[in-house]
Amino acid sequence: IQYVQSIIEEPELNLFPSAQQEMVYEFLTDTVNSENTLTLTTHSPYILFAINNCMMGGMVGQHIPTEERVQFPSHHAWISPSLVSINEIHDGQLKCIQDEDGIIEDNYLNQAYKENSSEYLSLLNYYEDGE
Repeated sequence: IQYVQSIIEEPELNLFPSAQQEMVYEFLTDTVNSENTLTLTTHSPYILFAINNCMMGGMVGQHIPTEERVQFPSHHAWISPSLVSINEIHDGQLKCIQDEDGIIEDNYLNQAYKENSSEYLSLLNYYEDGE
């Protein structure tokens, strides 16, 4: 049996968020129905969101009518979370960031996103229409 073990470091470089999402779906499509393996390193929340979509699809896909599945851009890349391992390295520690179902839970990248959004929402309190 032949298989491919792909290791891709920070594939998000110079890619718009929607292109990052599409790229993840293509990578996983090539991996899902094969013996191939994929290792991605990233600091992109968009890539994590796309992987999460694929894992959620893998969990609920059997409950979605076949004719409706194609409405989801990730449908061809749905994968069981049990086949995925997602970790982060923060402060020199390796930590799994998946919950008991395998879905990505709160993590360092999300915290940075929330902090940035929080500042924006605080500033928005001082915004007045017509300025």
